[in-house]
Amino acid sequence: MGLLRMVLAGVVAGALLTAVLAPAGWASAAGPADGAGVRPRGPVVVLGDLRTAEHVAVLVPGMGIDPSHLGAPNQVLGMARALRAEALRVRPDVRVAVVAWADYPAPSGFGVEVARGGPAAEGAHRLDRYLDTLRTRTGAPVSLFCHSYGSVVCGLTPLAGRVSDVVVYGSPGVRHDRASAFGPDVRVWAARADSDWIRFVPHVRVGDLGHGVDPTAPSFGARVLDAAGVPGHGGYFTHGSDTLRSFARIATGDPSAARLAGSRR
Repeated sequence: MGLLRMVLAGVVAGALLTAVLAPAGWASAAGPADGAGVRPRGPVVVLGDLRTAEHVAVLVPGMGIDPSHLGAPNQVLGMARALRAEALRVRPDVRVAVVAWADYPAPSGFGVEVARGGPAAEGAHRLDRYLDTLRTRTGAPVSLFCHSYGSVVCGLTPLAGRVSDVVVYGSPGVRHDRASAFGPDVRVWAARADSDWIRFVPHVRVGDLGHGVDPTAPSFGARVLDAAGVPGHGGYFTHGSDTLRSFARIATGDPSAARLAGSRR
C-alpha cells in the first residue's frame, strides 16, 4: 500500500508539474470552462471534399480547445490547415480531406483533471460515433492524428478495421501497454519532441489517474517519428518540420516516406 500511495502521489504531482512547465499563456488560451474543469465541446470542420477524397485524415486535439481561436497554429483547425497544405505540396496528385474534430469535452487546462480518463471516455464515445458517420460519407482510408490528451481519446476508441494509421504526438500515454492493442491492421506512429514538456509527465497509471506507457518507448512498439527541431508541445505542425512532412506522407497513403527517429545521416 505504501508503494501504491507513492505512485499515486507521483501521478498527481505529474499533473501539477505540467502546470509549472507549461508555456506561458497556454492554459489561459483555453477560455472559460465549466465547474468540472472541462470545456464545452468544440466543432467539427472538414477541409476538402469527403465525397471525392482518396484519403481522409482526422485530427483529435488535446486540452485547451478554444472554439474562438481554432485557427491558431497550436489549435486543431490551424493544425488541420497546415496538414492539408503540406499534403497537397508533397502529393499534389492525391485528393485528401482533413477533418478538425473537436467534438468532445476536453480538459480546459492543467491539474488533476487532465490525469483522469473521464473526458477521454466521453470523447471516445463521440469519436466512435463520428467514425461510423464518416464511413457513410467516404470509403477512403482514414488516418487518425491525436495530440496530447487527444491521444487518450484515440486510445479508448475502437479503431481496428476502421483506420489505417493512428499517429500520437505529445502524448501522455494512450491507456494501452502495447501498440498492438489498437488492432492488428492499424499502423501506430508516435512522436515526441525533446523540447516538449510532456516528457516530464510520469508514464504510470493507478486506477483512473495517469495514462500509462510512453508511446515513444521501445516497449510500446510504435513506429517512432523523427521530431528533431519541433518547437515545444504545440509545434508538431510547424511549417518545414520533419513531423509535418511525415504526417502529410502518412495522411496521403505514403507511410514508407515518413522519417523515423534515428534515420538521420
